[in-house]
Amino acid sequence: MFGQYTYLIYVLGFCLIPIGFLWAINFQFLRRNVRVIGIAALVMFIYLCATDPFAEAWHNWFFSSDRTLGWQVINFPVEEALFFLLVPIAVASATLCCLHWLDAARFSSVESF
Repeated sequence: MFGQYTYLIYVLGFCLIPIGFLWAINFQFLRRNVRVIGIAALVMFIYLCATDPFAEAWHNWFFSSDRTLGWQVINFPVEEALFFLLVPIAVASATLCCLHWLDAARFSSVESF
C-alpha cells in the first residue's frame, strides 16, 4: 500500500498517536516521570535488540524488503529499532497514566467518606 514506507508508517502511526494522546492529556504528570519512562524504554530497547536477531534466525518472523526502507541496524530494519524504542515508551506512559488515574480515583472515593 505504501511501498517501502509501509512498516515505517505503521510503526509511527500505531505508536505516536497513543503516545501523543497520553502526553496531551497527562503532560504534567508524565513530564515529572520522564526519567522512569526513559529508563523503562532503554531497558526494553536493549532487551529487544538482543533478542530480536534470535527470533529472526529461528524464522519466527521476517521483514519484507519491499515494505522497509532497506537500512539495517545490527540485523534488523531501522523501522524495527524505532518500534523497539516507541513501544516501550507507549507502554510505560500508559502504565504510569493508569496508575495515576487509579490513584486519583481511590483518593477521590476516600475523600467522599
